[in-house]
Amino acid sequence: MIKLSHNYSITVDERGYVLSQIKIRTTGKAAGTEYHSDMQYYSTLESALLGFWRELKRKVLSEHDGTLNEALNLSKTARKDFLNEIKGITGE
Repeated sequence: MIKLSHNYSITVDERGYVLSQIKIRTTGKAAGTEYHSDMQYYSTLESALLGFWRELKRKVLSEHDGTLNEALNLSKTARKDFLNEIKGITGE
């Protein structure tokens, strides 16, 4: 499993790559335990990372309430964070 920021992960199985959101159970006997909520399946690691980028950008912008310029700046900052994280994964 590849742990990403913002409580996301990518897992690999025989069919491909799965982008998941890491969540905590809030009810029942398993309350307080971590689980992975599958979001999307991808055929390559690169496409899974792009899917993560789209989710990250959507999350950042959905929490925004302001001007277009502010939204663009948030998107740029999220992109820089994403690229730094990718460098950490790929070692480049």
